[in-house]
Amino acid sequence: SEASVAAVKGLTGVMKVTIGGTGQTFKWYRAEAPGTQLLDGTKYAGAKTATLTVKGLLDTDAGEYICDVFAPDGATTKQVMVGIRKLQVVTSPTSTFIAAGTSLIRGVTSVGPIAPGDLSYQWKKNAVNILLTANATAQSPTFEIGSAVLANFGGYTCVVTPTGGTACTTVTANVAVANLSATTVHVNITKTAILKATATGLGVTYKWYRRDGGVTALANGSKYTGVTTASLSIIDCQVADDGEYFCEISANGVMLTAGDVSLLVHRAPVLGAVVLPTGIVSGVYNYQVPVDADPLRQPTSYKAVGLPTGLTMGLTTGIIAGKPTVTASGANVTITATNGAGSATDTFPITINAMPAYLAGAYTGPIPRNADINGGLGGAFNMTVTGTGGASGSLMLGTVSRAFTGSLNVIGTDTATATATASISTTTGTPQLTVTFDIGSNTNLLTNGVVTNGVSNSAFHGWRKSFSTGSPATIYQGLYNFGAGLPTGDPNIGSTSVPQGQSIAWFTVNNLGAMSIIGSMADGTAVAAFATFIGPNGEFFLYKSLYATALKGSVLAELDIDDQGTPGTSDNTLTGISGTWSRPADPATRNYKDGFGPVNLAAEGGRYDPPVPPQLILGVTTGANNASLAFTDLGTADTSPDVHLSIQTGNTITFLAPNPATTRFTSTPASIASTGQFKGDFILQDDDPTTGTVNANELSRTGVYSGIIYPQGGVLIGAGYVSMPQLPSTADGTTPTTSPILSGTVIFDQFP
Repeated sequence: SEASVAAVKGLTGVMKVTIGGTGQTFKWYRAEAPGTQLLDGTKYAGAKTATLTVKGLLDTDAGEYICDVFAPDGATTKQVMVGIRKLQVVTSPTSTFIAAGTSLIRGVTSVGPIAPGDLSYQWKKNAVNILLTANATAQSPTFEIGSAVLANFGGYTCVVTPTGGTACTTVTANVAVANLSATTVHVNITKTAILKATATGLGVTYKWYRRDGGVTALANGSKYTGVTTASLSIIDCQVADDGEYFCEISANGVMLTAGDVSLLVHRAPVLGAVVLPTGIVSGVYNYQVPVDADPLRQPTSYKAVGLPTGLTMGLTTGIIAGKPTVTASGANVTITATNGAGSATDTFPITINAMPAYLAGAYTGPIPRNADINGGLGGAFNMTVTGTGGASGSLMLGTVSRAFTGSLNVIGTDTATATATASISTTTGTPQLTVTFDIGSNTNLLTNGVVTNGVSNSAFHGWRKSFSTGSPATIYQGLYNFGAGLPTGDPNIGSTSVPQGQSIAWFTVNNLGAMSIIGSMADGTAVAAFATFIGPNGEFFLYKSLYATALKGSVLAELDIDDQGTPGTSDNTLTGISGTWSRPADPATRNYKDGFGPVNLAAEGGRYDPPVPPQLILGVTTGANNASLAFTDLGTADTSPDVHLSIQTGNTITFLAPNPATTRFTSTPASIASTGQFKGDFILQDDDPTTGTVNANELSRTGVYSGIIYPQGGVLIGAGYVSMPQLPSTADGTTPTTSPILSGTVIFDQFP
């Protein structure tokens, strides 16, 4: 019979034959020397038994062994069995010490008669099988870990098994692993630094050295402890201890040199040449406290005591930043820079100038029509700036008011020349809007304004309320009247889709420049009071959303008061006038139910001084037939409401014949004189074209007019609008109560 045995080189190999009965004798031979019987001695034991032991295995001991078995046969013996045993000698892997990150490769080799395909392998770590799922080489002659880590230390063995034979387990190969990476250790001066070497495995030893132009082996004493351990302590670190250290690590007969440990001894910070710059209230302040640039003196924290309100010190950055809200004149600020090694402290003066007075106050301005920002209606910007730079106000966008709160960014530190910018977000409603603008030096003007929702932008400008009791708006004070209609050459002139009359308005400027604009649009819509104030150059604007419909219309106009360069106000006129007007569709109304606009408006007017006796309305000279009322754009009519008037002493007014439409004033002469506003009506008698009969007096229609007297080209003129119901029509199915009401023009003027 045959059998296979694997045995470890240097150990013993045991081969057995098994046979029943008693009295057998045994003779062992090497297959290559069948005539030479093996004998017990230093190499063999049990050479005449069923069990042969080969001692101190060498590669040359591998091979086939034959055992002849003899049994008694009467007076003689006879051979009853021949046993053949195959001995494979296996060489164990060796112990090693490797660096983390390098390959761990351990292998077994063998010599003998067993074919390689008849040998199987199983690697173990610390006597536990290594699974194939953990390592693909766990059942191969060569075991490999591509990049070793510290946890890979341990005792590795391999079980070698011949097919159907006796297995052997190799001698344990101890593996140790060290981390040889270079490191840096930071320590504060006078403190103890701990330098570490890292290795895993059995029997690891350590020896520390310092590189100081050469290599010096360290010894335990007052400066160093742990020089032959994994942790080296350097006591009472000083600047002289800065440098490179390393450790020699040994295990399994292998010595590795760990990467250098750089020791950096940190010292207390040193403040540089600190000069705190002059700031200004609400100005952006940013100052980096200078310190010694030595990286070993860098602060880990900063502190400042005595900073003006609004400024803070960056705890870890050393940057003094913010917007001061109070003034300071040479105030002391104590600055401290600290790290683990100590601190540096000193006191420095700081000056914060007041924000210029010309930046504080109330601001206003018109916001142009923009479909995305205000639904195409326009709007108004209103803001108040405090003496500390706080800015709050609202954006009236169409019919929605959006509040905002923020602060100015004052630019420059000179209270006589500083300017400002701002970027402030709304605090109510969605989407969030941002408003930005600039304010010039002593200009009282707000420029480069933009309202944005992040997608669409609406540019605007504005002005500051610069007049006060100490600086009154003397050159602008008084009552102002003006009218506004379609500009000359406008394509809507003559169109029945757009009012043709003049819208009218009036306001009084007080000594503070405040005013409240009131009026009526040319379609008869009242314009409620719009409170505002004039700018430094007489600029002002009007914004009102109009109509009770779900979708609104609006009037938006910007005007200027021209003081004519004279000290008095009586010759002040309105110039630079432009505006727009829109009305939404409303099928429930007779007045322009399809809506219109925005259409352009051009206005004219100026200061209105009521006539002082013996002065008369319109500045006419007393006498008969010295004024007239003329109406246009009334639509089809059989009669005309035009009429001449006589204005006599005391502003008594007489309507002269012929007056076929019974045109009259419903305002009193005294009221007309004192305010410049006039109202009245007339009645047109016409044939009703929808009745089928012809009767010149069949249909009565009342026209109602409103106007205002204002200066035009150095003289006074009255202008306004008339609301005139149109004749009914069978073509559009209208009746006397459903026909359109259109806006025509009324002119109240001197005659001739």
